Amino acid sequence: MTEELSEQVFGLLEQRIELKKMGRNGLSLWEILVLGVVRLTVGTNYDRLEHIANYDSLVRELLGVKDEFGKEKKQYSLTSLKENISYIDESFLVDVNELIVKAGYSLLKKKMGPKPKQK
Repeated sequence: MTEELSEQVFGLLEQRIELKKMGRNGLSLWEILVLGVVRLTVGTNYDRLEHIANYDSLVRELLGVKDEFGKEKKQYSLTSLKENISYIDESFLVDVNELIVKAGYSLLKKKMGPKPKQK
């Protein structure tokens, strides 16, 4: 991701979430995005999402959660997930996909350079 694309994606998310009225503390925009995408991709309910968020090591790595031996690991509560992840729906993912495709096209244009002139 580029910084510009990242700002656009999080800008979309911030439009959906009134940060001052967010659900429970403890979920960053990144965590909301990752867990929202996981929920929709897997097509799961919040109970299973809670299990995935707390015990799936790959998802926890994507979230940036480090589980270190001897230290208390971060736990995601069912209530926190329900109150925060509901902001991510299919229409949001469509909007994000459009941003990613546009960014991909612009990167491809830069990589290929200008079109040669035709005779």
